[in-house]
Amino acid sequence: MRTLAKEKSVTILPADKGKARVIMDTAEYEEKVKEVLSDEKVYEVLKKDPTAVYKRQLVSILTRLKEENKITEGDSTKCYV
Repeated sequence: MRTLAKEKSVTILPADKGKARVIMDTAEYEEKVKEVLSDEKVYEVLKKDPTAVYKRQLVSILTRLKEENKITEGDSTKCYV
């Protein structure tokens, strides 16, 4: 399995259910991912990565909760590190 995992033409993934593994041709896997992500009814292309905005909002909320002694510094750190 380790030797197979090193092969770039093969992708090994956890199965949807159970502890099984799925072995797929990498090109086929990438095509299926592109097909799923191209569904405009489910996904949309973002003009900008929103991660930084969400992180600032999270830090602000955690800071307020620490100041109100509702969470500890350790709890806060675990939430965004």
